[in-house]
Amino acid sequence: MKPDKQQLQEAEYIIYPNFWKNILLSLGCLIFAIIGILQLLAGKNDFIAWACILFFGIGGIYIIALSLHNYFQHIPAVIIYKDRVERCTPTKNNHIVYFKDVERFRLENVSSSKQIIIDYKPEVLENRFNSASIFKKSILQFNQNKVGGIESIPVDNLQIKPAEISKLLDQQIHRYNDSN
Repeated sequence: MKPDKQQLQEAEYIIYPNFWKNILLSLGCLIFAIIGILQLLAGKNDFIAWACILFFGIGGIYIIALSLHNYFQHIPAVIIYKDRVERCTPTKNNHIVYFKDVERFRLENVSSSKQIIIDYKPEVLENRFNSASIFKKSILQFNQNKVGGIESIPVDNLQIKPAEISKLLDQQIHRYNDSN
């Protein structure tokens, strides 16, 4: 969801998605969909051909549509404020993490992507688990076991390098802690 003008004026840093990287990713998806179509035209009416067409075709079209929407509407991916970081999502609710709840941010490789892991303070972590539904608890527990944190910010397809974003977040959380 696009933040309003007042929020953007309060922002310390605004980080946008890398439009061209997302377009290349979507073109790669569409190539796999075309391969599935070619398999069907060659007479191989099998599950793999249909799976390629549906999964990669729909995924590629979705990435293109979302990238174009974000580009023309000037919707950022991550906004860093003095007291919080906000990850903009395609849905109506952006994900906000307040620095008062965080011990630190750390950059990690998760499978083949770079993500900034959010290490919450113990009391906040316990509160998140206690207030979560059974389904969400299982997801949080999986994330905790996999990467050592319950939430993360994906930073691969952004206009700024992941290490620079991690450095910005470290600076902001230190400024916040020093002022409070």
